[in-house]
Amino acid sequence: MRKSELKPEYIIPDYMTTEDVKMGTKVTLGAHSDPHIHEFYEIFYILEGKIEHVANGKSEILETGDIVFLRLHDIHLFKKLQDSSSSHRDIIVPADQYEKCCNHINNRLFNYIKSSASPPRAKLSLKELANIEQKFSEFINAPINETNTKGSIANILLVELLGELIYSQQLLPSTSYPAWFEGLLSRFSMVSYMKSGLNEIIEPFNYNLSYICRVFKKYMGVTMSQYLCSVRLQYSTILLKTTDKTIIEIANDVGFLSVSFFNAQFKKQFNLTPKEYRKLARNAK
Repeated sequence: MRKSELKPEYIIPDYMTTEDVKMGTKVTLGAHSDPHIHEFYEIFYILEGKIEHVANGKSEILETGDIVFLRLHDIHLFKKLQDSSSSHRDIIVPADQYEKCCNHINNRLFNYIKSSASPPRAKLSLKELANIEQKFSEFINAPINETNTKGSIANILLVELLGELIYSQQLLPSTSYPAWFEGLLSRFSMVSYMKSGLNEIIEPFNYNLSYICRVFKKYMGVTMSQYLCSVRLQYSTILLKTTDKTIIEIANDVGFLSVSFFNAQFKKQFNLTPKEYRKLARNAK
């Protein structure tokens, strides 16, 4: 997505959830051709037909059963395919509830989803699609005053959807991480270590560098440098949206010594410059 392609720029607010029922859902027919981001986590799956989905400038064709897990920083839109109609179900979940549910399932799941280079995907079979739609029908039709019932069904649905992400994709290794590797991963998400770099992150671990690199690539599918870069970029989107710091200051805060390199990596991951990303967020308010 280039700057010239940014049509009406906005953030879609959370208007569907409540303190008691922390999930909202609706069915959308056809395309949504304006680029947008959300104030919530969104999961959507294709009910019927095919549609082109563009996330962070990367395009893919989705069809019945495809399910996508969008994050707060993802800029996306839908484009109608010629001679093809479609519908999809949108599910929105507040960030705190989403993280809580992920950690309940697996304490690595939330960080994996948040740090993935692209929004994670899974695939529902037709049987699974019918089953989950039946449960959403129960959720929607539960009396509005029965918040305990609706809240319980919402939690079950969210766990089930996140479970599909684990079981239908190779998104989490089947082998448990060694304890030392769990500790290593946790240091990537600590801002001070993130900024300092890999030497500080791996410093407490009594293994040689080549061994750590091999194990990291085995479990995470990317190098430590690639993973650290992705984590830094994700954190920079928060600073761009919530602070008035300059691009240079933000680049330094997340650990990039060169603002030109920061801009290039940000553009590569999100298909927007940091300045364009900030404008997209701020013009929406």
